[in-house]
Amino acid sequence: ALPADDSARIALVGLAKQDYRTALLIEPTLWDARFNLELALLMAPESVAKNKKYTKRKGAESVVVKAVGFRVDLP
Repeated sequence: ALPADDSARIALVGLAKQDYRTALLIEPTLWDARFNLELALLMAPESVAKNKKYTKRKGAESVVVKAVGFRVDLP
């Protein structure tokens, strides 16, 4: 991890992480971007509490939808 007093490098690593994530959204098979993102995350880790707002709601996985009397007519 980078020292906290090295704010210029931390900012550049943060920009690099954004770019690597964008590249992976466009093309998920870019292994170089995956590797570099992992390296950047090791250099400047993100706090876990930052992503806490994205937790799943209780029972979110067990949603069942029934379509009773649903009919599809072919044209």
